[in-house]
Order: sequence, then C-alpha cells, then structure tokens
Amino acid sequence: MLAPSIPVSSPTHVLGPLDQLTAPVPVAVVYLYDHAIDAARLETALSHLVNYYPHLSGRLHYNPSDNTPEIHRIGEGMRFVTATANEDLEIPVGRPLLVTDLPSGGNPLFVPFDMSPTALCRDPVFSVQHTTFPDGKTALGIRILHILGDAFGFFQLVQDLAELYRNRTGTLVRPPCTESYLAGAAFTDEERKEALAYTPSGCKISSELPQFASPASPPRGRVVHVPTTTLAKVKTAATSPGANGWVSTFEALSAFLYRRIYHARQALAEPQPHATHFLTPVNLRPSNRLDLPPRYFPNALTTSTSSPSPDFLASASLPEVAAQVHSLVRSLDPIELERSARWVAAQPDKRVVRGTFPYDQPGFLVSQWSAWDQYDGVSFSDDVDARPLLASTPFTAISEMNGLAYYLRPRDGLGLDINIALCEDVWEVLDRDGGLLGEMA
Repeated sequence: MLAPSIPVSSPTHVLGPLDQLTAPVPVAVVYLYDHAIDAARLETALSHLVNYYPHLSGRLHYNPSDNTPEIHRIGEGMRFVTATANEDLEIPVGRPLLVTDLPSGGNPLFVPFDMSPTALCRDPVFSVQHTTFPDGKTALGIRILHILGDAFGFFQLVQDLAELYRNRTGTLVRPPCTESYLAGAAFTDEERKEALAYTPSGCKISSELPQFASPASPPRGRVVHVPTTTLAKVKTAATSPGANGWVSTFEALSAFLYRRIYHARQALAEPQPHATHFLTPVNLRPSNRLDLPPRYFPNALTTSTSSPSPDFLASASLPEVAAQVHSLVRSLDPIELERSARWVAAQPDKRVVRGTFPYDQPGFLVSQWSAWDQYDGVSFSDDVDARPLLASTPFTAISEMNGLAYYLRPRDGLGLDINIALCEDVWEVLDRDGGLLGEMA
C-alpha cells in the first residue's frame, strides 16, 4: 500500500454533488507498452502522485448524518501490485491491436475488483497493476472509482503519474485541483429551503433501487473501428440542408447508432415495447459553465437524457434524430446546472437521490472518451514519445451493459474506435444487415 508522505490537511475528503450523482463503479484503462517499465521507479512515482491526490489513498465512506459519500481513512494507501505473464502477447498483423486481443480482454491485467457494498468501502479506491511479459512488454492496469473522478480526470491522473515517472523529482509542473465543486456546501435554513424548492430535470428522490430485468440474450462487447471516411459519410447523411442543420461528428454518429440499434431491436419483435432511451454525459470543462479551476480532477459531468416516442424513432430520418441529439447536448443552462447541484447538496439523505434515466430498460448510452487523446502524455520512458501500443478500457461485467458504448481515439488518431456492448440477438440482426455500421461501412 502506498500512502502520502507529506501531512494531509484533513483525514476526510468530502465529495461534491457532481460526484454524489455518480455510482461507485470503476473507471479502468489498460496501457500496453512495447518496452520495460521499471516497477520500483513506478512505485516511487505513485508515492509522489498520492501526495498530490491524497484522497486516493483513503477508503469510501458514507457519512451517517446524511449519507454523503466521503473518502476517509486517508493514508491507508492505494494498491500497487506487480505480476508476470506466462506467455507473450500475439500482436495481430495487418490491423491495429484491440483490447479484445489481450488475455481475457485485458481483465487479468488489473488488480481484482469486488463490487459488493462491503468491499467498496473496504478496499482501496485506486489501484495499479504492473504486468511484465516474457518479451519485455509491460501492461499497466489502472483503476479508480468513478465516484472520485470521470474519464477526463482519470486521463489527467495518468499523465501526472507519467510525468512523475519521467522527471524523478517528485513534483508536478501543474498541480491538480482535487476539491470537488460545492463539496461540503453549508446552507442556512432559508438557503436550504430555496435549494430544495427547485425541481431538477435529471434527478429524483426514490428509496427504491432500480430492478434490472435480465435481457433476452447475454450482452457481448465488441470493438468496432470507424474509418475517417465513414465518419464523414455519417456526418453528411445526418446533416440537414441549411445553416440550422449543422451537427457535430459525435452527434451524427450517436444518432446513427441510436437509430440503427433501435431498429435492430424492433426487428426482434420482442413482446415488450422497445425502449427509446438515450443518455450521454456532457463534459462541463471545455465550456466551463460552472467556472471550474484548471486541471479539475473530480467529476465534471452532467448527463443529458431523452426518451422520445417509439413512433418517432421508428420513422424519423437520420437528420431528424441527429437534430434531437444536437439539441439535447447543447441545451445546458449554467444556472440550471448550479441549481441542480445545490439541490443535491441540500438533500438531507443523499442515498435516495437518483437519476431519472431508466437503467433497467434497454437504451443507448454513449460516452465520448474520444474528446481526450488517451495516448498523449503517458510515456513511461525517458523517451517522451514512447506512446503505448494500446490504451483502452476493458469489457467487464459492469461495462457490458446492453447498449453501452465508449468512443475512443485509435493510436494513429485516424477514425474512431467504438467499444460497445449489445445483446447477442441484437448483434445477430445487425450482422445480417452489414454489421453495426450497415450501409455506412
């Protein structure tokens, strides 16, 4: 276990409302390098890293007064383990390396993870596994709990670790901000009353946990590469004529997949109505709608959701669906965002605060990790250009949720990789009709 070597300001780190809306599921990425990474030097870099992120050496805890999630027992340590693989990796010829090419999809390259409530509050919130292969390659399996930070904070964390490994000084040129937005916000009685009077669109109060229905067939994860030419084709097809018809590549591709997956589910003629739910997290950092400080590590996301009528999604054209997605992700109001966050912070019992998205029903959930180049700045070598062979998130029992997709940048920066999980019967329908990309391939 690695703990901070300098005194921490408080034994407890309070999480903010943007963190509190996030489940304690993992954010995990495996980095594969074609060279050796010195384990002792990496351990030293990690010990320096937790000086800048001391709460990553603590344990998840729920304050008994109002069930606010916190990190306490700071200093018990993050977990660092080393392992040795028995066999070399088989690198594919003629195509890029994918996470599904790794042993068991890369899952053995991480410290084992237990999702039970007891384990989540017992085990370290941050772990790194260093695995060496006989031919000299090295894999780093890095994981944090999502309740501590989102993908963008995670990638910043790994860049900081790589910087500390390279410079050997124990100092970062640009230290991170680890204090969560509105963490520990204090309210007068009047302020609390005013905060609670607001009705946020994406949250509700419910003491009932969602009941997840078993899908008709098991979900399976695949990595689908989308070439640059296909992205351009999708964007053109999704764009309506005129100045008001513009959509981004992300919006166009998301609308295309949303519509295509819905039609595949519809073709199965299942007895239950086909859900039309759509969700995408929106990163609040670029627009800085909440005036967040530079190098903000905690969660800075809000989820945009939509559930149009089945008739709309069954008959709407691609530009119509793309226009709806465009409106959804660009309609955020800073005042509403702040009021929603204050509403969460003012709740007397945080454990009954839930999102309104129906996770118990099939839908399409897409996360734009491609907004960050996960290969940039993560060289664990004196050669700063020693980029990893692969940087990708594995498919796990959690990420293989029916309809969940991650957009990731390929190593060469050309096109897009989609890590997506769908039920086997949906894959069968899509495969009979040209695959996930269909006529756009």
